[in-house]
Amino acid sequence: MGRPDKDNPADETNRAFLAYKGGNPEPLYQAFVAQARIAIWKHLGVGDHTLCHQIAEKGIRSLNKFRADSKVSTWFYKIAENDCKRELRRLITTRNRYPDLESIEPGSKDWQKLGRDADRVFRAQMVAVDAKNRLEDGFSVLPAEQREVAVLKQKGFSFREIAKKTNVSMATAASRWRLAKEKLQRHLMDDDKK
Repeated sequence: MGRPDKDNPADETNRAFLAYKGGNPEPLYQAFVAQARIAIWKHLGVGDHTLCHQIAEKGIRSLNKFRADSKVSTWFYKIAENDCKRELRRLITTRNRYPDLESIEPGSKDWQKLGRDADRVFRAQMVAVDAKNRLEDGFSVLPAEQREVAVLKQKGFSFREIAKKTNVSMATAASRWRLAKEKLQRHLMDDDKK
């Protein structure tokens, strides 16, 4: 087992839990926020500070259900992951219900007709726009051959089809996709830290 990493949110959460048991809840709340931020970025692709704090508060309120049969960081991350998946389903449902979201201007009559859904519609728009912009920006850092494969994969082409279109073997197409994904993930994580 490696030594604990100071920048690892999971290790920080586990240390903060010890402080919480000692009577200091603040570090645990901040650690939960950090872990929630990672789950939100991973599942929604965009930062949502309100959702971060909602998930952290849920974790603090649910501590009495923690059975200590795993690390507190693992237990909380599952809570965060489930809440993110639930929010993503809501956003997808909202986008499906209102397919012309991009044409609805905040404050317009159509916007007012949305009523309580207006906030979720706006967030669905922002998630879609932010994800698209971040992905396009990420593609720009890829070498040309990896970018070509990543764009085709994003459009739903199989490795067999990509191999034919790019005149390479299926193994080469798959390898370029794997390398492109790794570079995109690193780029997006670095971008998220900024």
